Amino acid sequence: MLLKARAFNIVESLLKRLDQMPRDDEEPLLCGLYAQLELAWCRDESTRNNIENLVQLTLPVSPKHKQAQKWINILSEATGKLEWEVKEKKSKVSGFWHRKTEHSNLKLDMFKGSLPVTEIPKNLLEDAWESCQKAKLFYADAAIARHYGFPGRLDIIRLSGDILDMENCYVNLAIIESSTATNIAGASSQTPKQQLSEFSIKQRLKVENVATKKEVDLPRLFDERQVKNHTIVPRRILIRGRAGVGKPTLCKKIVHDFLRSKIWTKRFNRILWIPLRRLREGIDPEVYIHRQFLSQHSEERIYTKALKSDIWEETSKNRTLFLLDGLDEVSRDTTERGVSIPTQIVTLLSQPNVLVPSRPYDLNLRGIRSFDLEMEAVGFRPGQVKAYLSNVGTDENELRRMEAFIQDHWLIQGLV
Repeated sequence: MLLKARAFNIVESLLKRLDQMPRDDEEPLLCGLYAQLELAWCRDESTRNNIENLVQLTLPVSPKHKQAQKWINILSEATGKLEWEVKEKKSKVSGFWHRKTEHSNLKLDMFKGSLPVTEIPKNLLEDAWESCQKAKLFYADAAIARHYGFPGRLDIIRLSGDILDMENCYVNLAIIESSTATNIAGASSQTPKQQLSEFSIKQRLKVENVATKKEVDLPRLFDERQVKNHTIVPRRILIRGRAGVGKPTLCKKIVHDFLRSKIWTKRFNRILWIPLRRLREGIDPEVYIHRQFLSQHSEERIYTKALKSDIWEETSKNRTLFLLDGLDEVSRDTTERGVSIPTQIVTLLSQPNVLVPSRPYDLNLRGIRSFDLEMEAVGFRPGQVKAYLSNVGTDENELRRMEAFIQDHWLIQGLV
């Protein structure tokens, strides 16, 4: 993109910092750069001078990388700049000295303004693809994004049958820290009687006011925060939400906004939304991920292999977020260990980065890594109710009647 825009000065500033780049990133960058410079080579003297300058900056580095050597030798032969050629070291075989070379069939076309690619050695491209883990992950993530983009998959249907515009989706955008915290063993620190009293009929109907001082907007969910006099960067979050509060809507909203780079793209490379009930029959999580996200693609095996080493990495560098919906549906399943969460689901729930929306009651968390943060999903805030009504209604008199109806009925106020 920078070369097409003739932004050679920006490319030059990046190349001057090559020594600060991780060694594993150097070779893919150089190979791509040489391929693009070869395409940009044209009759224009100014452009050619800029390209020559960029190549000169890379010459001290390119001999360190086998694939980069091949690319610059192709560029050297195609442009006639033989001084750029990287001489390979000689090896002695059967008493004779020989030299391996890569020949290009590319020919200059100075009058069309650029150098057409007529043929690139097939093995060179295959070698580059085979050795470039980042390219495989890029296309695997693109396959996951296409899965979510299937028509209707992220649609939210109103009672009227209309599709809700995600920009007008307010349910669960306010997340409030729960009054109950999960201890190290994974069980609630409150007694059963306390837990029972917390979810009284009034609270289940949400007709009581909720304190707003600990509200957290969705984009800031994984930000650094103070919890019990400690500073944490949460990676494992349990979101409790009563029936009807909109947990499936929350999941769709999260995936929708992530794919549009509105939330968490600096922290995660991908979100894998997995309804836990689908693993009840003993399906292995790796098998489910392959079937659900990648099985329709011709390179499915390559993508699966690339993701396997990335999504199950047990380090702070892990950039996969598991969105695991419906913990309450599986936490009381009968297994070979009695009433407990099935083993394959425990594996998922124990990953470094998880976001788990669940109903708040009847949760069995024994055997699961403790959560960094427990939160509670809530419905509309008063301002959101008014904004929502304004967006769905067109008649002013009708809007005023709806607002008055809500104000006059305290139970309806709680339900929204």
